[in-house]
Amino acid sequence: VNFTNHSYFNLNGHVASDVSNHAVRINGSKYVDVDSQLIATGKLLDVENTLFDFRTAASLGPRLHEKEIKENKATNGGYDHTFLIDDTLAKSDEGGLKLAAEATTGAKGRTLRVYTDMPAVHLYTGNFLDNTNGKAGAKYGKHQGFCLECENLPNAINLEGKEGVDTAFKPIIVGPSKAYKGTIVFDFSSVARLGGPGGP
Repeated sequence: VNFTNHSYFNLNGHVASDVSNHAVRINGSKYVDVDSQLIATGKLLDVENTLFDFRTAASLGPRLHEKEIKENKATNGGYDHTFLIDDTLAKSDEGGLKLAAEATTGAKGRTLRVYTDMPAVHLYTGNFLDNTNGKAGAKYGKHQGFCLECENLPNAINLEGKEGVDTAFKPIIVGPSKAYKGTIVFDFSSVARLGGPGGP
């Protein structure tokens, strides 16, 4: 099994523009290689000198317009990729949770931090949203929301025993004697709420 949470976020507000003005940081030095159907191959690729390097916060807007990302037919033009959380970047707290990723938007001064005890986080930038029905009658278009989905590395069960598969791909098998447990924490803060402009 490989459970996660597929909540969409837009820190500008759910009826605001797309997430181009969001800056994202991911504590991952490697990301999962996929085939033309977005199925994990069992290889991990270095983010160094690529558009997948979010170890330092980067604005989504410019990257979504880069040819490599924009013209990716499999992802429908955007990010739909899994990152292995780097324990040297994301130190675990006493409860075993580590900071997997964070997103901020200067427009509203809002920050989302995602903590987990899982080994990976998946960045999805709403590439297939297409006038999708939302709350309060809203319609969501492409890139109008993003997801940070903490999970185990995908497709591990089908890669077990195959040559060249990275050892980080570990199948999660549960049964009557082995329960499944994982933790994902979404932590929100705001400059205004913390005493910045417009705050108390």
